[in-house]
Amino acid sequence: MKKNKSFKRELILSFLIIGITSIIILGSFQIYQLYSLVNEKQSNQIALTTFMEDYIDNYVDTHARIIETMSYQISDDVSEGDFASIQQDLSEIKAHYPGFVNLYIGDPEGQAMLFYPEVLTDGVIEENYNFSDRRYYQELIDKQTSVISPAFHGRGGTDLLLVAIVSPIFDDQGNMQGYLLGALDLNELDSYTSNRINDDTSKTIVLDRENNAIVHPDIDTARELVNLSNNEIVNHIEGNQTSGSFTIKDGDERKFITYGKIESLGWTVWISSPVIAIIGEFLDSIFAVILVALLTGAIVIITSLLLTNRLESAIHKLLHYIHSYTASYKKNEPFQLAAQISGPSEMNEVLIHFNGMMEEIDYNREKLMKLNTELEKRVRERTINLENKNTELRFKHAELSAVLESMFEGIMLLDNKKQIRYVNEFFLKVIENEALPPLQKHWKMFQNGCSLLLM
Repeated sequence: MKKNKSFKRELILSFLIIGITSIIILGSFQIYQLYSLVNEKQSNQIALTTFMEDYIDNYVDTHARIIETMSYQISDDVSEGDFASIQQDLSEIKAHYPGFVNLYIGDPEGQAMLFYPEVLTDGVIEENYNFSDRRYYQELIDKQTSVISPAFHGRGGTDLLLVAIVSPIFDDQGNMQGYLLGALDLNELDSYTSNRINDDTSKTIVLDRENNAIVHPDIDTARELVNLSNNEIVNHIEGNQTSGSFTIKDGDERKFITYGKIESLGWTVWISSPVIAIIGEFLDSIFAVILVALLTGAIVIITSLLLTNRLESAIHKLLHYIHSYTASYKKNEPFQLAAQISGPSEMNEVLIHFNGMMEEIDYNREKLMKLNTELEKRVRERTINLENKNTELRFKHAELSAVLESMFEGIMLLDNKKQIRYVNEFFLKVIENEALPPLQKHWKMFQNGCSLLLM
């Protein structure tokens, strides 16, 4: 048989279920909100990566268009050797587009003819350098069209890491008479991308078409040329579509990567964020919900104990009162009904109803005992009456038997089933001495319904 639980246990369990259920419902709602926030953070990172991709593409494309346009406009000045006018044009470009570190005009053999500004980044005055060994020069000669170079270390007064935009200068006959080069300041890209990231744990990385780091927070891209072709993240990006997101373990932590490929440049842009930074609030919220649930459970249990002890004390008083009444009732002892007990008003209402029930029981008990006494009296009277009747009947029976036995006539008494119920002594004597024919005559009278035969 299943054991019944105590009132205190049931009450504490009820309070605990109510408290924990409320916390779980509220916590689940908060976790859902944080889960939505995590998804929103990831979506924002994807959107920011797309924005960075578009910005860098537009940034380089704008500067490339300026170089292409200017190379066309100064073609006559180059043919005429009007370098003063060209220098004025270059100064205007530098003023309007500070993203250029420097600009210079080179001849078809790669010899620099004019630099702007003349004083370079390290304070050295420009000289006529030959850049025919540069890859961008070789590519320009081969394609005879505008070229955007991979990252490289500058020389000739600057050792900054640069990306060159080179456009050929043609004469009226369509022959290349030189080229215009604008060197992009990668620090401008680095500063812009860094300012767009509000989270200190997130990083923006930009690679050129040869996977050289153009923007990287852990690399001094102004001075160092670092190739990341063997990087696991780079390999993963190259094996997938032009944009997307994935999670990968980088070093000792997992990172959420969103990336995009600038197809016109062959560059790659990605933003890296530690997974723990994205879902940290989510995990903290789960921990907080569990902690609050445990604290709530402890508080509910303690509070329930205090409340149930007070209520249980009143219940025990009422039970003790009922037990005392039951014991006195069984022993038929007097019992003083209490007017009230200490505790909730409901307990006193129960006491009032119980007292009313006990008074009714006592009343019915007294009434029943009175009826029982009267019944016993009637039974005794009936018993005495029956005994008197039986005595009188036995006396009359004895008197009748004496009369019948003293008669000189034979008597036989039959019942309705023709069974002999009585014969007297004289009847037996008559039967023994009388001949058969008279007896047969009398027997026929028996058959006709006679119940008393006299002989």
